[in-house]
Amino acid sequence: MAKFHGIVKGDLKGNAGQFSFRQVKGVTVASGRIYNNSSAGEGATLAQREHRCKLANIVNFYRTIIEFEKRAWEGKPERVSDYNMFVKANLTNNDVYMPKNYANVGAVVPARYVVAKGSLTPVQINPFFGAGIDGVQFALVVGELPVGTPVTVGMVSQGIIENNAGYNNGDKITFAFMFKRYTTIGGVSYPFVDVDYIEMQLDTTSTELAAAVYQSRNMSFYIADNVVRFHGTCDAVFAVHTRMLGSVLQASNQVVVLPATESSNPYGTEEWIEACCDSYGYKGDVLIQPSMNEGGTVIYTTITVESSGHGDVAGGGSYIAGRPVTVTATPASGYAFKGWYNNAAGDGVPLSTDLEYTFNAPAEDMTIYAIFAEIIQITIGKVTNGSVTANGEVITGTSETTINVAKGTLVTLQATAASGYQFSKWQNGRSENLSTSNPYSFVANENITGSAQILAVFVAGGAGE
Repeated sequence: MAKFHGIVKGDLKGNAGQFSFRQVKGVTVASGRIYNNSSAGEGATLAQREHRCKLANIVNFYRTIIEFEKRAWEGKPERVSDYNMFVKANLTNNDVYMPKNYANVGAVVPARYVVAKGSLTPVQINPFFGAGIDGVQFALVVGELPVGTPVTVGMVSQGIIENNAGYNNGDKITFAFMFKRYTTIGGVSYPFVDVDYIEMQLDTTSTELAAAVYQSRNMSFYIADNVVRFHGTCDAVFAVHTRMLGSVLQASNQVVVLPATESSNPYGTEEWIEACCDSYGYKGDVLIQPSMNEGGTVIYTTITVESSGHGDVAGGGSYIAGRPVTVTATPASGYAFKGWYNNAAGDGVPLSTDLEYTFNAPAEDMTIYAIFAEIIQITIGKVTNGSVTANGEVITGTSETTINVAKGTLVTLQATAASGYQFSKWQNGRSENLSTSNPYSFVANENITGSAQILAVFVAGGAGE
């Protein structure tokens, strides 16, 4: 809705759509946010930029659960990828937007995304986390179990099959519990998501203890009121019922469930969406009214360019309002460029991450800051039986590879197994285990080289990627 002030007095101020009106040196200046062209793939129109910002969280969410998605889409066309199925199912819903810097570091928040589609009986989820009791209840009735007898996988499987329509011996129920965390990078606190998976293979002959098999580092299995429950605190959850008929996958329709107390979406407000779109760069304020005051004098703007240190900057000076300004940043040896900011601390969404940044001079003086950070070296050990992608760079072969990143940068490693192998874990050069998550993310605050280098371990088995 447009908001105007001072119409009667003649000092019009306010906003209307993409246009804004303000007083500059005694004259009303109307300006519009005109976006760059799409030659860089960033989208020329507001609608294209909104689409891109909305896609960012969808893509990063998919990457978070990529291994699970390989068994989530019943009847998937032969030449359609899991990624395409996921994006198609979620792009028109769930208005969660991410700015460019969030997208670049892989930031993600849980949303009510569709994670699986098919014909099997869906798993109903009744979360009661966030309501005074921590835990999640599933509408999987097991019936009366013997009192005083340890509950086995076979007993739980038999109970589910007998008391719930549509479940067979051999079916699998995958439970996914999502946990939000925040990592500060370059003064910005970014959201990320970790996932715990618990797989319940229905096997009526198993004598293993259910509590030992159906648990993770954060969630513990138990039976209450004759239904399946998990104890623990999480921020979102989903569960999917799957079945293999030979080589044919069947799955249930499932959606991510958020706490009932989470009703608002801070990543979908009008102000947030505008900031997200602007993060991909725009030409600034293009003056609709000529850049002159009432006396016919051209309005000049002073652009001050400052460096955070460890790098040089150029491009400051006096410019006619509305004309192009180009500023450049050159990192010193041993340092990397993080971005252009409107504050000296480098907080918030950067104006641009390009070393050479062009924008139109606003009608008021401004200061722009180039932020530099120390280079951190990350060594990826020799890769055999697969490949590793480090922040988009594919690493293969039998020699070590060292990448340079700015200190405080989030590094994301993705392992892809060769045919006949499967990913097992990440370890350092001393054979100490680091993580079994894939992808694996960490903040680079110190060099990781020599015996601390990171290696992807692949083991025989599986079809690879």
